[in-house]
Amino acid sequence: MPRITFSSLCVRLSAFVIIGASFCLTSGFAQSNQSTAKKDRVYANAAMVDLGATGAYLKTRDGFELVPWAELSNFQVGTIRNSFQDALYNIRLKTSWVKGEVFNVVEGEGVVVSTKLVADDNDDAGEEAPDHRRGAEVISGMVFFKDLPQNLEEGAAIETYAYDTGSVLEFDIGFGKKDLKIYTIAKPAWAKATEWSDSKGRKMLAELIEVANGQCRFLRNNAEFLFPLDQLIAADQQRAIKQKELMRVIPLPGG
Repeated sequence: MPRITFSSLCVRLSAFVIIGASFCLTSGFAQSNQSTAKKDRVYANAAMVDLGATGAYLKTRDGFELVPWAELSNFQVGTIRNSFQDALYNIRLKTSWVKGEVFNVVEGEGVVVSTKLVADDNDDAGEEAPDHRRGAEVISGMVFFKDLPQNLEEGAAIETYAYDTGSVLEFDIGFGKKDLKIYTIAKPAWAKATEWSDSKGRKMLAELIEVANGQCRFLRNNAEFLFPLDQLIAADQQRAIKQKELMRVIPLPGG
């Protein structure tokens, strides 16, 4: 993986800044007035509060419970489809959530961000407190961004969705060198609306967000819809299959 080496700069306090790519994280609570079962346990009035890579998080009177995809009820799957579309989207894109403050601004290079721990936002959380925010994995520790604004001051607050580039850099944090993952605030190039054609010659501009059970799930004008994979032209079928390899599969019951 590529490496970049440079020395750290001194830390200064500064103003509060929030990167605009973030969404409100408190609006997605879905309360069920019915009992919720997980294996041989039943939870009364459990609220679905978030999704993770392996299942859904429920908030109960005893704390948080992570319910695997395969154990979700039809009611819960419906709740996810209706109220957690943004979380599903983030899971498929392997999105991360970065919340912290600017630790260092390296002129012409990028920004080092020191993140908060998950527990900072879940003071009453149990052992299985959500480590995701609207489906995005919460990142702990220091990370590096090449595309945050260079005019940010050290100490400025950061909250943003982010994407792992697969690269690292070596950074001197003052008492030793540390490998930092490099993130970007830009979505992957393939995760954008593009033109698709069907076998009848019709065209549409939409973003492919899932391929499962012979169906393509597209996003257009903030609405999702299904379209048969075999009704796309051959080239677009191949493109959809290749794009599926880049997404995280979510095995929701019922497809």
